[in-house]
Amino acid sequence: VIRENELFELPIEIGNLKNLKELDIQFNRLQVLPVSLIRLDLFTPKSILKLDNNPWIAAILDSLKINTAHLADYLASDSYQM
Repeated sequence: VIRENELFELPIEIGNLKNLKELDIQFNRLQVLPVSLIRLDLFTPKSILKLDNNPWIAAILDSLKINTAHLADYLASDSYQM
């Protein structure tokens, strides 16, 4: 849990935390996510990924309105540029 810390970015190395099953980054100042996040098992129903209350760029916000699997697809796409 790293919520309410006024973070502006997450390190790319977060993708190396292979056993991470819960990530709560609510109430920060994040606008984008590192692509390495998709290497983690955070986009499945058994994991917990809390992203609310960050000033996301429009495309991430639109993806989140659909579901986290859609967000993972967007992060993996060629159109996502951090």
